[in-house]
Amino acid sequence: MYNVPILIILIDSKGIIKNYECRFDETICYTPEEIIGKNWFDVFIDPNDKDQIYKVFKSMISDDDTQDYMFFRNDIVCKKGNHVLLDFHNRFVSYNNEKYVFSIAIEHLHFEKENFEKLSRQVEEIYLKKWLD
Repeated sequence: MYNVPILIILIDSKGIIKNYECRFDETICYTPEEIIGKNWFDVFIDPNDKDQIYKVFKSMISDDDTQDYMFFRNDIVCKKGNHVLLDFHNRFVSYNNEKYVFSIAIEHLHFEKENFEKLSRQVEEIYLKKWLD
């Protein structure tokens, strides 16, 4: 379906990683066992960026809307300590009275926006059904 390095993540309203798949190389990726149940902001976000990124996240969760931040770019801290700039496609999801942000990320400038949207819809269709059912 897709042959591009990609990060797929489901984060609950408290910032806890509920599900995760990473198809980058080992310098970026954790295994799901290492990361599920951890706080996204504590693991992946540089302390210097944490307040700004957390405000965006809380806005998405509290407004039940990711429209303003559907496409968002930020730097993440990888498993080996290196940083990488990713483009995120975010979607708000409500399921069983819980709020989530479902995000798909690719390396910055890897796709044009239209192609990223198409990829995101394909990935969402598969992973949301798999992860929430």
